[in-house]
Amino acid sequence: MQVAQRLYEGMDIGGETAGLITYMRTDGVQMAPEAIDAARDAIVSEFGQKYLPEKPRFYTTKAKNAQEAHEAIRPTDFKRTPASVRQYLDADQARLYELIWKRAIASQMQPAEIERTTVEIEAVNGARTAELRAVGSVIRFDGFIAAYTDQKDEDAEDEESRRLPEIRAGTLADAATIKLPKRIPYHVAMDLLLTGRWMDVAEAHRWGLVNEVLPKEKLEDRVWEIARLLASGPPLVF
Repeated sequence: MQVAQRLYEGMDIGGETAGLITYMRTDGVQMAPEAIDAARDAIVSEFGQKYLPEKPRFYTTKAKNAQEAHEAIRPTDFKRTPASVRQYLDADQARLYELIWKRAIASQMQPAEIERTTVEIEAVNGARTAELRAVGSVIRFDGFIAAYTDQKDEDAEDEESRRLPEIRAGTLADAATIKLPKRIPYHVAMDLLLTGRWMDVAEAHRWGLVNEVLPKEKLEDRVWEIARLLASGPPLVF
């Protein structure tokens, strides 16, 4: 709140003291008509005509005891983009002003168009049936997302990793075989753990407990080779 107070009271912007945001102690979601017009002009200049809806957007709140005597928190001048004022602000002030500017602009932009596809697959193997589901989404038009995306909505995966091919209901999928790595059965692992059953090298290698088997005469050379490999890599932390 102290950072917002400083932006509201005024900052030195190129030799001129100017308040960058409107009054911040408010629950209001509405903007003044002149502010909406300014935001729409900024949308066209910063993002292009296709991001501007045909009509302005107006918001109201139904929250009880809301403090709506003031407008929503917004920039006092939408022409002051975050990039244009960043040099006059410290890091916290710049981040907060960018958030306010982007959210105010996004509130007047076109909605995003997102195509979502859900594929349900029934895999039958004899008497056994497995039901699989894949969900993908593709942004067809980013709309307000071009200005602002809520951090919690951001996905670490890129669009290509979520893309699904065009599929119609009733489509038969091509059969495929996937070879899974062999795992030690639970009862075998517990048997080894609890009883300490003797295991020769061949069996240990077969279960994946030993990575490499060497004859005795080659063991020393291999040890030195691994030691040199470790020494050339990043330091180990224990």
